[in-house]
Amino acid sequence: MKRVFISLSLPFFLTLSYELSAYTRAELTQDKLSKIGIKQEVIDETIKFQYDVKDEKNFFTEDGEENENFTKLKEIFQKDERNDILGTILASAYMIGEKKDFKKAREYMDKITPYWSKFDKLSNEWTYYKLKGDEKGTKKYYNLLKKNYKGTVILDLIDTLDNNLDIVLFIDKLGEFLIDEGNESLDTNNNHANDLPNGYSYDDKKGIIKNDENDESNEDEIIEEEDDEDEMQKYSETVKEIFDTGKDTLKEQKDEIDKYQRIIDYFKIGKNQKEFGVPDDYVRGYQLKIAEAKIIKNMMNYGIESAVKYYLENVSTKDVTYEDVYFNEEAELAIYLSIAQMLAVADENIVNKYRKDFENTRVIKLLDRIMENDKKKEKEKEKSEKSQNKNHIKS
Repeated sequence: MKRVFISLSLPFFLTLSYELSAYTRAELTQDKLSKIGIKQEVIDETIKFQYDVKDEKNFFTEDGEENENFTKLKEIFQKDERNDILGTILASAYMIGEKKDFKKAREYMDKITPYWSKFDKLSNEWTYYKLKGDEKGTKKYYNLLKKNYKGTVILDLIDTLDNNLDIVLFIDKLGEFLIDEGNESLDTNNNHANDLPNGYSYDDKKGIIKNDENDESNEDEIIEEEDDEDEMQKYSETVKEIFDTGKDTLKEQKDEIDKYQRIIDYFKIGKNQKEFGVPDDYVRGYQLKIAEAKIIKNMMNYGIESAVKYYLENVSTKDVTYEDVYFNEEAELAIYLSIAQMLAVADENIVNKYRKDFENTRVIKLLDRIMENDKKKEKEKEKSEKSQNKNHIKS
């Protein structure tokens, strides 16, 4: 779902099925833009940009300013403003970047809306209003999505996107809270008691520091212990609450896994991938979510060996592609490191049994290639910048 604003990489693990016909981001972009009538030169630039810059986080500096990646994105888009793929990325960046600008996001959306499918239109409008905090607009487009895709897997897809948007909104709120906390005046009249030793507090009315122990009641009340029956009753209620919570958690986890599996099964069909713009690496992302849950379950229920074996047999298999790992790099690495940590504390027999296979898995080889390529890109970038600086000095 590249054309939906927020990555489902999730943005957070199984291999692609042989039944799934390969449909890469490059192929998706080629299909979409060529149908619009965009020149091949611009399509090629669009594809290259997508593979060079994976997400919107790479469009802004630490201070929230637009960086050269963002400038490059705008330059390519301006060559043909029918490019709904880059236009969507631009709109997205203005909605989730450090400096949000929903007016600019809307301007880009208006330019590319004529080239959206019905699903693109409804899902992107819903995303826009949800991130903007417009409850009326959010409800309108969510209801339209439910009406148009009732009883289909697409509502599962929307549900996962909804969870991602909630995370984005939570992070934004948390950031605002931390900024407000940091900007609060440290008025000594209100805060000088914060660093007082235990047992002391500041009396606002008297303007003095007092010893709380001296203010404690001198009455020697003897607190009687609860009857054994009352204690047992409380204990039983606590245990029941723990079990009930555990059951609810397991049910929720099972429901989530079932939902991800429905999405995976639906997009094993190439026609569905093309209709909704879902490339292979997005499917891989959902498979990884399932694998993450199953690895934890196997470790808790059957031990480390079961978790490691599951990873080797179901996650890092021969048919995992470079693109699968490249666009899910963080999730792939997190899973790999979690297995590495398990092996670090595992029995020596288990380590000896799986170490060689684990250290030579397809995923780690692909991760190594990705990191090497990233280093090459960084060196080429530095070289280019030095060359530009020399030319600037000469001129």
